[in-house]
Amino acid sequence: MNTHGSGPPVEQPEHFEFTPENIERVQVHLAKYPQGRQWSAVLPLLDLAQRQSGGWLPLAAMNHVADLLEMPHIRVYEVATFYTMFNLRPVGRWFLQACTTTPCWLRGSEEVVATCERKLAQAAPPAETKRPLERWCRIDSSHEAPLPIDDTDGGCDCGEPVKNYRAWSRQIATIEIHE
Repeated sequence: MNTHGSGPPVEQPEHFEFTPENIERVQVHLAKYPQGRQWSAVLPLLDLAQRQSGGWLPLAAMNHVADLLEMPHIRVYEVATFYTMFNLRPVGRWFLQACTTTPCWLRGSEEVVATCERKLAQAAPPAETKRPLERWCRIDSSHEAPLPIDDTDGGCDCGEPVKNYRAWSRQIATIEIHE
């Protein structure tokens, strides 16, 4: 299985179930699709499972989503290994994702990535970070790129497109990372 990164095998939890709160969210997602089309909820359910699992998607969570959707496990694995938004290995304490699709790149995303890399190298001990910065491709709103991602509240609040990437990069450079 593609792990979206290299390294030793990951210790996997044996069991996964959605919390009661997340079961309600699952029901909301499933209600969006007509009977017989529930497989279409695989992306939001995998995302929900990843959030519940601390930012990564264990095999038990993928199997649980497949069972909920009455979907072959291999189909869920195919989705999870295709999209880089799913982390198939545990992520570290600091984890940033930077979109580097063509629209973002044309507007200066590489400068922001370089600034983040410098900042993390100064502040984060390597053992703590695991994979602190990952390049990925947005599957939404790339035409409005670049968009800052704030995913701390369990939802994607992308805000307004960044008009001046260099100014944003300078702002990131001033952030202090504390324990």
